[in-house]
Amino acid sequence: AGSAVGRALGSGIARHSRDVVEVTCYGLRNQRDANDRSYEGGLRVTCEHFVQLGKLSDYDAALAINRFGNQVLVNMNGYTASARTEIFAYSPSPVQVLMQGYAGTSGAPFLSHTLVDSVQSPPESAHFYSEKLQMLPVSAFRGEGDGDEPLMSEGERGRRRRGLGLPPPEHTLIANLNRPFKVEPRVFGLWMDVLSRVSNDTKLWMFRWPEALLAERNFQTEAAGRGLPGRLVFTDLLPSDMRITGKGLADLFLDTPEYNAHGTATEVLSAGVPVLTLPGGKPHSSRVAASVVLSLGITELVCRTPDEYRDTAIRLINTKGALRAVRGKLLAVRQGHPLFDRRWWASRLERTFAMIWDVASAVGGAMHVVAADTKPPPG
Repeated sequence: AGSAVGRALGSGIARHSRDVVEVTCYGLRNQRDANDRSYEGGLRVTCEHFVQLGKLSDYDAALAINRFGNQVLVNMNGYTASARTEIFAYSPSPVQVLMQGYAGTSGAPFLSHTLVDSVQSPPESAHFYSEKLQMLPVSAFRGEGDGDEPLMSEGERGRRRRGLGLPPPEHTLIANLNRPFKVEPRVFGLWMDVLSRVSNDTKLWMFRWPEALLAERNFQTEAAGRGLPGRLVFTDLLPSDMRITGKGLADLFLDTPEYNAHGTATEVLSAGVPVLTLPGGKPHSSRVAASVVLSLGITELVCRTPDEYRDTAIRLINTKGALRAVRGKLLAVRQGHPLFDRRWWASRLERTFAMIWDVASAVGGAMHVVAADTKPPPG
């Protein structure tokens, strides 16, 4: 409920045109904590109807949804934690689509479409999906950031870095704030190569995830074994009031290729920090960061090979002018860009839902749909 995807959903719902859509949100968790309830309170304000189904069986939940008569039912969870995709197997709505919370295909015959864009899921990858592609003209991934987060002064950055135990602003701070399961040996090795070829003052910032505390010890041990003790800095997760702006304490974000930063990438970019990414070979989960970065027009941050990824990181860290230039390019386009414009995104989503419904109503089937734009996005 209160996940990054859920928070982004809530902010997007508020931007939908009430002349076009009527929004019903369904809560599916039986056990909910204070954060979940707070988040649900916000949703109740932004959508027309909020229905808590957490105590119902899958079948009874499907019946309840069916009684509401929704034309399009959106699955935000796929097979992630707390998901209840079994409800969709009963087909309580005539059109059912997969969106954002699950980075891949469901393989399920009861979900007709999945929301993508041409970078994260190129048209030639359509055969990997059981669903038809529901394609947006700019990155399909909707994060929390608005692109207009205030930048911290150097003095404030110094105070906040010291408060978290991070290096002072005059020292370069690279970061990867993804969950540890995304960090596979190859990319960790690339990060160690980068650290070995830049100033000893340069540190890699990572989060201390409560569900994976052993990861910190393992990463520190591995770094020390490569002759780089003390080069990794771990902090607790940022408090809610710093969740986006706090990521602006980093100078450069190094992405994980096999499973990219998704919501984190949009937050980091919104905070004014360049994201260096290396798309993996698989569509969707390994290409989301490339999608959001290319939407902003910063092509030099999307690498083609591991060597290019490593060498670009080293060049940006060792050449302050190059890092300032790419950050300046990001700051010049982020405010007002469609990637961060929730109303723009919501209107294109509405357009694709209308096309899906029209096709289903007319022929009783599903086709790929593309929301084209008459005007190219800025940047």
